[in-house]
Amino acid sequence: MCIAAAFAPAAAQNLVSNPDFDTDLTDWVPAGATIYDGSQGGSSGPGSALWRLPVDGETAVEDLLIVGQCVDGVVAGTTYQFGAEINLDIAPEGSSAVVVVNWQDDPGCSGMLSLDAAQPVTTTGSFISGTGSAVAPAGAESAEIIVISGIAPVGPGPITEGDVSIVEGDYLVNVDDVFFEPQTVPTMGSAWILALLALLLGLGALAVGRMRVRMLDS
Repeated sequence: MCIAAAFAPAAAQNLVSNPDFDTDLTDWVPAGATIYDGSQGGSSGPGSALWRLPVDGETAVEDLLIVGQCVDGVVAGTTYQFGAEINLDIAPEGSSAVVVVNWQDDPGCSGMLSLDAAQPVTTTGSFISGTGSAVAPAGAESAEIIVISGIAPVGPGPITEGDVSIVEGDYLVNVDDVFFEPQTVPTMGSAWILALLALLLGLGALAVGRMRVRMLDS
């Protein structure tokens, strides 16, 4: 048995419901521009959430929510890992999408404490994993897991009227495999625990044997 296997991380528990969007958007609050897309998905399966925003070149556009979900039972002081697979299918260079954790001080996501963001995805044309980790702040009892996209050509931020001509057309973002889970720690396998106990018992018996030899010699 190798040491890596003996000290393998415990299985993580994803606290997000319907993280894979395999069949629909159940348990998620989608933006008005978000629909279920059964034609492409990330590593887990065929489905994803698709955010489609027509940019007509005549109006200003703000950063918008793609999907969001409230997770109860957050434990303050615990480190959580979070992220998603995101495909900027059609987007101007410099655009991005990111998973944000909105920490709340009441159950049901009814009071805001602070925000933490994962690494933004900026590469277009394929599913890219954007991940992060953060410690739940003091008083946190729930967390809102949100995926947002910044469609400005120079990164996240609104596009004002007059700037939109360079991104005119459809802006498409697929989101899949969202996760929010407490960070795991390595655990020692039961076989290694038994082997360690046997070793300690053996060393103890050896020490007793040596002590008896010394007493007989004296």
